[in-house]
Amino acid sequence: LEADRKRKIQNQFDTKTKEYSKFLKFAASPKEFFSGDAASKDKYSQYNEEGTPSVDAKGEAIPEKTQQKLKKEQDKYASGYDEVQKKEKEGGHYSKLKAEMDALQAQL
Repeated sequence: LEADRKRKIQNQFDTKTKEYSKFLKFAASPKEFFSGDAASKDKYSQYNEEGTPSVDAKGEAIPEKTQQKLKKEQDKYASGYDEVQKKEKEGGHYSKLKAEMDALQAQL
C-alpha cells in the first residue's frame, strides 16, 4: 500500500537524519568547541591554546577545578569529533548519507 511505503520511507529518512545530525554536532574542531558556541561566548572571554576557557565573561580567571571539568567536556567532544572525521575520511560516509536523505525526501 502507498501509506505503508511512505511510512517506511519516512522512517528511513528519520534514521538517516538522526545520524546526519551527529555529523553536524561534531562539525567544529575540538579547539573551537567553546569559542564557536554562542552560549559559551556569553560565558567566557579568553581561551588557552587548546581552546579551553581560561577567563570568564566578567574578566575573572576560571578556577583550576572548573577548567579541568571544561577540559573533560572538551575531550569527550573530541572523541566524537574524531569518530565522525574518521568515518568521513574513510569514504565520505556523511556525504553519501546526505545524498541518501535527499533521495528519500524526494520520494515523500
